[in-house]
Amino acid sequence: MWKWLEKLDWAVVLVLLMPVIVALPTWGDGIAAGADVEVHVHRIHAMSLAVQNGSLYPRWISYLHLGYGYPIFNFYAPGYAYFTSLFEIAGLTIATAYNLVQTLAWSFGSLGMYLLARRFMPTSAAILAAALWVFAPSRLYEVWWQGSLAQIMAASFIPYLILGK
Repeated sequence: MWKWLEKLDWAVVLVLLMPVIVALPTWGDGIAAGADVEVHVHRIHAMSLAVQNGSLYPRWISYLHLGYGYPIFNFYAPGYAYFTSLFEIAGLTIATAYNLVQTLAWSFGSLGMYLLARRFMPTSAAILAAALWVFAPSRLYEVWWQGSLAQIMAASFIPYLILGK
């Protein structure tokens, strides 16, 4: 019955949980108090409203700038807002959706770095590589100070691009 535990790669579990530990403080307080977090949360909500109104790729948000509208998704990558808005549409609060996507992206990147390093190094060194990716000052800066969800999502794909998967 528990034979799947014998085949489980515990290093993968560890590298997936490292970012969760770092992201836990945001889960208790709503969202991180970063410089741009509120702007991103507003964009996510704007994307959610637009998608619910039938616009699958919105560019113009009509209620911005005193009701005159603004093409907010022309000037900033909308992928993070689209993906996160799906969680809001599914019923999560916007803060929970933001934190969930941030944590998922962080864990996805950690796993990618582990898999990339594992191709060339032993398991312990690959775990260290994943830990260096998770706890890198630039990663902590973009989550805790800058608050750029799009940036951490993009960075999480880099190990997979190098890996060629």
